[in-house]
Amino acid sequence: MKVKCDYCGKQFNKRASAVREKNYCCKEHRHKAKYLVLKCDTCGIFFERLRVSYNGGKCFCSKECAKEFTSERMSKYNKEHNPDAMTPQRRESISVSKKLSPEKRASYERHHGRHKHRIVMEEILGRPLLSTEIVHHKDGDKQNNEPDNLYLFSSKAEHSRYHKLKSLGRI
Repeated sequence: MKVKCDYCGKQFNKRASAVREKNYCCKEHRHKAKYLVLKCDTCGIFFERLRVSYNGGKCFCSKECAKEFTSERMSKYNKEHNPDAMTPQRRESISVSKKLSPEKRASYERHHGRHKHRIVMEEILGRPLLSTEIVHHKDGDKQNNEPDNLYLFSSKAEHSRYHKLKSLGRI
């Protein structure tokens, strides 16, 4: 059966059972029909993108280029529409808010994805901690990982019991 290539328009033979909605005379034309060659709006590199995933707007070859473009654009926008946003006083208040009191700090300090207080306790003991063991900060400061500030409880129950007795004033 004679079929027309949807990419180049050339006529070619194809079995009737193999005819599809879209038909191509070769693999190269099928590939070219599925992909677009685009130019990155940040770095100017040419790259291929699936035709179905291109929305017609800005296009970038990588996440880094997209981030760079957005960062530049937002900086210009903020300078134009909100020039007083980052005054020295605002920078100072942000800096102060990062230095919160121990009770208000959100989480424990991490080192390569592990809580630093657990690493310090492992160094003190000379062995890895069991998953059931709890490292307690005596002064309540989650960021104070000094060895003399850390105490090891053998279980969550023991740690909870300690805090219960402390809240009742028995410790």
